[in-house]
Amino acid sequence: MPDLVATSEVANFLGGVPVDSALRGLVDQVEGFFNASCGRRDRPFQPASPARVEVHDGTGRSTLFLHYPASRVTAFAIGLDPDDPTYSINVTDSGVTEASTGNRRVLRLNGSPVLVYEVGHRRIDRMDGVFGTLGRPREVTVTYDTADDLPIDANLAICRGVAAIYWQRGSEDASSQTVGGHTQLTKALEGDPVWERAVAMNSVVA
Repeated sequence: MPDLVATSEVANFLGGVPVDSALRGLVDQVEGFFNASCGRRDRPFQPASPARVEVHDGTGRSTLFLHYPASRVTAFAIGLDPDDPTYSINVTDSGVTEASTGNRRVLRLNGSPVLVYEVGHRRIDRMDGVFGTLGRPREVTVTYDTADDLPIDANLAICRGVAAIYWQRGSEDASSQTVGGHTQLTKALEGDPVWERAVAMNSVVA
């Protein structure tokens, strides 16, 4: 999981305590709890990164939602074997796909009709401007560069989360133990206005 706050920044917040493996582990746990609290357990916040590969089920529609906002889509392959796809989508043609920078949605504008079938099966699907067959598992493989997807104003909240555990136990105890699940963090941060505001600002809306 990418760091949301540098461990050195947390150490300074704690008054200049040593940066060691125990402190790094505690920061990782608090960041994991922050992701989970924001509904981002399965797609944690992360900075921009190149060449991310995702595999999606077919949508049967012209719209596909990526896991992260895109800065550039570089490849689409439709088919159960991405190394030998049934067909590929030309992402260099602006009339074929549309992906707005910083947006998770990719729209397929049009496409030449393609007949898709599996050897030994009687069914033939006509694909025309859609991302695969509705519900077909692991049919769409997309490669793209992600845009920044980092939380807003989370640094102080995470520092306070680490401090709540660190000082509650004492530096010696905190350096030798880890947080047991999220129960202790939940109790330690209950009612913390900075933490609650950061979680509210960055939570996924169902």
